[in-house]
Amino acid sequence: MTLPTVFLSNLGLSNGLGVVQTFTSMSAPPPRARFEAQFVQKKVEPNSRLGEAITYCLKRWTRLTLFLRQAGAPLDSNIVERALKKTILHRENSLFHKAENGAEVGDLFMSLIHNGS
Repeated sequence: MTLPTVFLSNLGLSNGLGVVQTFTSMSAPPPRARFEAQFVQKKVEPNSRLGEAITYCLKRWTRLTLFLRQAGAPLDSNIVERALKKTILHRENSLFHKAENGAEVGDLFMSLIHNGS
C-alpha cells in the first residue's frame, strides 16, 4: 500500500472521491475559484512565477483533479516513476561504455534484468 492509500484507509475512505465527498461542506471556496479570483482581483500578475504556476494548473485542471471524480484512480504514479528510473539510470550508465560491443552487452544485461523484475 502506498502512503496516500494508507492515509485514506485510516480515514475510512477508499479513494479520492470519498475525500471530496467528505470535505465538500467546508466553507472555503474551491481552489479553482481561488486561482481565478487571483487574476480577476489583480492580486497576481499572469507573467509572474506564481501567475505562471496558476495558469499551468488552470489549463490542466481536469487532468490534475481526475482522481477526485474517478473512483479507483491512483493518487500517485510511483509504479511508473520506478520503471522510468531504471531506464534513466541505464541511459546515464551507457555514456561510459568504451566500445560499441560493450554497450550492446550492457543493453542485453539491462533488458534481462528489467524483464526479470
